[in-house]
Amino acid sequence: MRKYLFILLAAAALCLQGCSSDSNKPIKCHVSGTVTGADGDALIIPFGQGSSDAIATLRVVDGVFDGSFKGIENLAYQLVIWDKANNQGIFTYFFPDKGGVKFTCDGSASNPIEYTATGSVNKSFLKEKDEENASFAARWAALDEKGAEMETTKTFLSEKTYEIMAELQDKDIKLERRNALLEQIGAMEKDITLFSDNAKVWLKEQDSLLKEQQEFRRNWIISNPDVASLFLLYTEINSQKQDGQDTSELENAYRTIFADKFPHHIYHSAISRLID
Repeated sequence: MRKYLFILLAAAALCLQGCSSDSNKPIKCHVSGTVTGADGDALIIPFGQGSSDAIATLRVVDGVFDGSFKGIENLAYQLVIWDKANNQGIFTYFFPDKGGVKFTCDGSASNPIEYTATGSVNKSFLKEKDEENASFAARWAALDEKGAEMETTKTFLSEKTYEIMAELQDKDIKLERRNALLEQIGAMEKDITLFSDNAKVWLKEQDSLLKEQQEFRRNWIISNPDVASLFLLYTEINSQKQDGQDTSELENAYRTIFADKFPHHIYHSAISRLID
């Protein structure tokens, strides 16, 4: 099934020490939230780093947390809450805001954390998310439902694949035969004969929708050259490069629009290292 793409990126790309004037102003930010059914900690983590690098740990009591942290203005942070039921973290990105940031979540990894804030960077970041969700959330949900139905009815994979999988379930299967079947599965995955005809259509629809969503983000970034878009530009270039995609249009936007506008921002130097 589709894995939603707001990605945890390598910490090596971002060093929060020695930032220049676009992104080194300290800011104290009040954060509060309601997380239905949650019990544990809410972590504030600099973008691109892990839970061990949390700069604030706020105790969630009866689904509520409240506190403050000292961050850097115009840099993104993650709020991470642990979903015990599904044994995974739920997270969202946000920017420190003098007016504070208020979060809401139903405590389930299947639904995103939402937040409100009054600062211009957060407003721009949230506007992009809202417009993107309005255009794509329902369409992704419909695709996911379609894929789940094929998995439930065992029509997602080809008949041959299901036959191989059934044979692999045999506890008495010989090692040599097992290895041969696994090799066959690998070959079928490469030439997509692993999947049923309906699943092949579904995969193409998924790929098409993802490209459309990436185009939406690219157009938004180019049309709204602010700090929030600079952050989105970095995440898009990084994730698409990791997937082996062509990032020339995004790189051109960086060079012609953002490089001179934010010459000292940490995301400027991070993008420069990615593409040079």
